[in-house]
Amino acid sequence: MTMFGSLGGRQGRGVKRIVLGAAVAASVAGANAGTLRMASVFSDHAVLQRDGRTPIWGEAEPGQAVRVEIVRDGESEFTSETKADARGKWLVRTTPFAAGGPYEVAAWTSEEDRVAITNVLFGDVWICSGQSNMEMSYRWGLTNGKGDIETNAYPEVRLLNVQNKTSIVPVETFNGTWRPCTPESAKDFSACGYFFGAALRRELPGVPIGLVDVTWSGTYIQTWMSMDTLAAIEPLREPVAERREAIRNWLAGGSERHQADVAAWEAKLDPFSEAEVKPHDAAFDDAAWSKVELPQPFEKHVAPDFNGVVWYRLRVTLSAAQAGGAAVFKLDRSTSRTRPTSTASRSGACPCTAPRAATRFLPGS
Repeated sequence: MTMFGSLGGRQGRGVKRIVLGAAVAASVAGANAGTLRMASVFSDHAVLQRDGRTPIWGEAEPGQAVRVEIVRDGESEFTSETKADARGKWLVRTTPFAAGGPYEVAAWTSEEDRVAITNVLFGDVWICSGQSNMEMSYRWGLTNGKGDIETNAYPEVRLLNVQNKTSIVPVETFNGTWRPCTPESAKDFSACGYFFGAALRRELPGVPIGLVDVTWSGTYIQTWMSMDTLAAIEPLREPVAERREAIRNWLAGGSERHQADVAAWEAKLDPFSEAEVKPHDAAFDDAAWSKVELPQPFEKHVAPDFNGVVWYRLRVTLSAAQAGGAAVFKLDRSTSRTRPTSTASRSGACPCTAPRAATRFLPGS
């Protein structure tokens, strides 16, 4: 699944415009209770949508008057005043701004309670969303186009990464700030989104581009939709009702019950929970096991037709000083023991690339 969504503005040649203004509208920057703040999506180097009444929002004390101003080169180009509602939420809409900048955007309730963001541009803002094909970045091992990311900088293309975070209820904050597109910032961003932004930059010279990376590999489209939206789809009404009930139960202590259920499930699935032979126990006696030098294929030190799992045991003697400090254990050549067995094994046995170690073979069925 790959999706680009525009928050407004003109469309480039061959690019379909999709309005997704609500996609980032639920994020409010965290701060101590009772203080003025702007939403998380507003930071230095931000891009705001051009040619429209762009929303700017945040939080303050309920009922408190909030004044918002946009300044360029010391001259005020927009001011507006509003009041925070009973929940402390406030929002103003700007007059239309043409592409350009930079601007300072400030909000204040008094001379002492003021927040501001700088180097803000008006341009086109796009949501880059999807699964792994959109999430893949330079650091995943990109090959085609690697040189472009390593060498090019686009000061008027700005990047915002929204970190992945699970939650059973909608959240209003996220960690992340806008960054100008440089080789270093681009390496952590969606590669697909980066090249899309570079293409837009060529198609729309003079128009700043803002790209918001909200990707998560393997996610279903339903996870990106609200409960109310899903509940309006007839086949999904019953699953949504069940999901809401599960959320209520989770908030009422379900997390602790879930941990207990998982522990019981793992104990039930553990093939060694009732086994007489438990080679993974530290006290297990492997004196009867034979020795083997590794690495070498299973077929050499077990049997030509071996198909199963192998346990390796390696004893290491530490001095008192070594035992009392931090250390890194690296597998290397050593003395080993091994013996084949028909006992079943859980996954997690040491791989055959281990050094010489005491081993037990657990053939497959």
